[in-house]
Amino acid sequence: MKNIHILILLVSLTNVSCKKLLETEPGFPTSSNFFRNKQEIDLAINGIYDPLFSGYPFYQEGLNERARHAYLGTDESTSNQRVSNNDYPTHYNSTSASSYVRGWWGIFFGGIERANIFLENIDNSTTLSKDEKDAYIGEAKFLRAHYLFLATQWFGDIPLRKSSTKSLADAQIAFTKSKEVYDYVIAEMTEAENLLSSRTASKVSYNERVTQTVVQGILARVCLFAAGAPVNDTKRYAEASAWAQKVIASGLHKLTPDYQQVFINHSSNVYDNVNRETMWQISAITGLTDATLREQWVPRVGITATSGLLATVSGWERTNPRAYYTYASGDLRRDWNIAPFWYGNSSATTPNPMTYFAAADSKWNREPGKWRRYYEPITTTAGLVSSQCFPLLRYADVLLMFAEAEGIANGPSSIGTIAGISPVDAINLVRRRGYGETKNSRGIASVTVLTGGSGYRAGTTPPITFVGGTRNLRTQTIAGRPYLNEDPRATGVVTGGAVTKVNLVTTGDCYQTLPTVVVGTAWTASTAYTLNTQVVNGGRLYTVTTAGTSGATGPTHTSGAVANGTATLTYAGVAATAVAEFPPSADLSTSDYNSAEKFIKLIRDERLRELAFENLRRQDLKRWGILIETVRKIGVEVGSGSDELNPDGTKLYGPYTIPRNAAPFNAASNIFSTGPNNISEKDIFLPIPLSEILYNKLSTQNPGF
Repeated sequence: MKNIHILILLVSLTNVSCKKLLETEPGFPTSSNFFRNKQEIDLAINGIYDPLFSGYPFYQEGLNERARHAYLGTDESTSNQRVSNNDYPTHYNSTSASSYVRGWWGIFFGGIERANIFLENIDNSTTLSKDEKDAYIGEAKFLRAHYLFLATQWFGDIPLRKSSTKSLADAQIAFTKSKEVYDYVIAEMTEAENLLSSRTASKVSYNERVTQTVVQGILARVCLFAAGAPVNDTKRYAEASAWAQKVIASGLHKLTPDYQQVFINHSSNVYDNVNRETMWQISAITGLTDATLREQWVPRVGITATSGLLATVSGWERTNPRAYYTYASGDLRRDWNIAPFWYGNSSATTPNPMTYFAAADSKWNREPGKWRRYYEPITTTAGLVSSQCFPLLRYADVLLMFAEAEGIANGPSSIGTIAGISPVDAINLVRRRGYGETKNSRGIASVTVLTGGSGYRAGTTPPITFVGGTRNLRTQTIAGRPYLNEDPRATGVVTGGAVTKVNLVTTGDCYQTLPTVVVGTAWTASTAYTLNTQVVNGGRLYTVTTAGTSGATGPTHTSGAVANGTATLTYAGVAATAVAEFPPSADLSTSDYNSAEKFIKLIRDERLRELAFENLRRQDLKRWGILIETVRKIGVEVGSGSDELNPDGTKLYGPYTIPRNAAPFNAASNIFSTGPNNISEKDIFLPIPLSEILYNKLSTQNPGF
């Protein structure tokens, strides 16, 4: 067992699991007499992480929970909370008095203050070796720079606080232009990267503390943002590429072969020390007895459940159909990231039933499924708390940042001089994993009707039954529960008694060879059938004309009605035939990126697909210079649907409607339209909080606020 302190937390870790304990000593050390030995310095350095993890007294409303409201309101998702007031940045109606704006600012500058105190006192220790001291200084410099980066991302020009505040006079500091803040952040992180040369990812078995490759990966992110709008320091694209390539070339990180497993690891508190895809994460805080869970993000934004084995989830985040339709059929990430079902309520000892949406149901107003409480090792039905972890940096993001930066600087086919791969290579790595190719375990992309058959009842949607096929099913248990493998789901469209089309609802996964398709409900022995149910046996279609339980032998007659067990089956006609198909290769074709416009759209879409709900989309849209137009387009689509068309000339998706049958969590359309109606040029940044305006007489409010 290896003990590490996270802020005022003691986190006990093994290479596969962790439990987080809250220490009783509050606050952050400010006395120069405190920094005397390694134990005290460990407590102090981890205190700098505090705002990332805690953020709010008693509950873990740190970077992920506060970010939830700030990052929503895009083509990815929105919040169904507080639409009409001015507290949530989600709806672009914040004011300088907003508690979330104040809290966001407090997280950043609280971390900066703690880092400054640490750096001013680290020399008090005489017991550290040079390597140890360098690593501590590098870590503190990086964290201070990271908080400054986040602050300038969200607020633009900010006070560049390089020393602790010892008096009211110290608090009076003029704001520094955002570009200068970026320059300082990059310089500080570059120094930190060198100072952390002895702390590599292979030497630690946890993800909460930064390593050298974490610094390199975040430097790639910072340089990308400095290169984009509104700073537009375009020379930074080449630097972003170089930093990302250093991570790739290190060989210390790779993609976990199974996309779902990355997030199940977050849910079940497992460190993957083989692949190390999750490079930096926030971990949950628990009470001293492990009875009081502290993480609040997933219980608020996951799949709604108000009671039952899966514990409480409020369902405060709703997905946009734009995100759903960005995925191609057969992309396994779609049905994992955007839940194709909702939960019913159950008891504390039985699983919550899952009800799947129908093919025709709206894609508006669904819920994120990326982190699922089913896989938590500790589950409570008491309140909006959980043991979930949350990623701050994944290797998949590093690959996509390299692809974007190198592609813009030198072209999509340019071979990186450090990593030896091209942007297209990097994107293909991400896509292959997304389609299940890296684990030879794919989903169904489509079902094509071969013959329409006859005798199908008008107005029905015959279920599609998938039979056989070799499957690489997951068999391990997670938190003592069986792994939930996803089956494909599809229904037929009937016209004139024949099946003319099959709508795929979910792709399923784990297929190595294709299953056989039965168009209709396959007859099975000793099964209770209701009146007018249609079943298929031996290529023949039958209608249940007397409800009952089927017998031991399937029907074979080709006319009239015959008893089958206690049921009566009447011959209806010939069953339709259809074939399932895998998606084509996930690799890009030249036509996907043979112009600058196509390449940047490819990057934008791939980031949405891969990094959905990881609190990155809003700032990505801003650095691409398309935040306002993207959000306003959502408002148009709420009323009229998308302007893209399907091959048959219908809209890709229609105007806002509630997901049919999903009454337990339906929300009004204004959760999607309020932000688009409010957004304007001023919303590129948040307002400077009133507390800073009153406290710092040299502060300057952002335009429009």
